[in-house]
Amino acid sequence: MNCCLKCGRPTGENQVFCEVCLKEMERYPVKPGTPVVLPVRPAREAERRPEKRKATPAEEIARLRRQRQSLWITVAVLAAALCLCVGLLLFHWLNLGTPEETLPPGRDYITDSTPAPQEIVSRETSRSAD
Repeated sequence: MNCCLKCGRPTGENQVFCEVCLKEMERYPVKPGTPVVLPVRPAREAERRPEKRKATPAEEIARLRRQRQSLWITVAVLAAALCLCVGLLLFHWLNLGTPEETLPPGRDYITDSTPAPQEIVSRETSRSAD
């Protein structure tokens, strides 16, 4: 439904001003091309937001239960994430994921051709026995 640009009253489908404003404007004609300033429309009841309906006690209880349930789910997810982080930190701290023997810096498994210390000891003991 259209409203009058001057006063805000309801108008017909293709009308810009209501009948009252049109009669008033006929008494004070304006030359074509003259700028016209229209007043700000007062807020109508239909344009105002309707007030929220107050929830019944049963609806409020259901809302609070849903809210409590989502809070518990959030707490459970956070607790699981915390346990996972603590477990990973302990795993890393206890070096459970690394081999017990590590090579000295600068050596790797592929190119290291020097005998292990145990082999050196066993070679020396076999030579001294000869």
